[in-house]
Amino acid sequence: MSTADNGRKTVGYGSDGDVQYQINGNNVTYWTLDHSNDTPAYKQKMIEHTTTLSELKQEFYTAGNQRQTVDIITDNMDVD
Repeated sequence: MSTADNGRKTVGYGSDGDVQYQINGNNVTYWTLDHSNDTPAYKQKMIEHTTTLSELKQEFYTAGNQRQTVDIITDNMDVD
């Protein structure tokens, strides 16, 4: 977990799987790399996504293995 110069938090381990995010109330904006073509990860642009915490919970926090994974990640996340 780290914070970029732009104020975004980063979840990941320095690979092309890193996700940057910002939480503002119930809204979450997150950025992922654009894997739509064969461009190397270090040259890919970031794609912005916006959702709510409740939508994320509904989509990714339903099955037992999803809850365990999300709990591990969120235990290490900073929320401003």
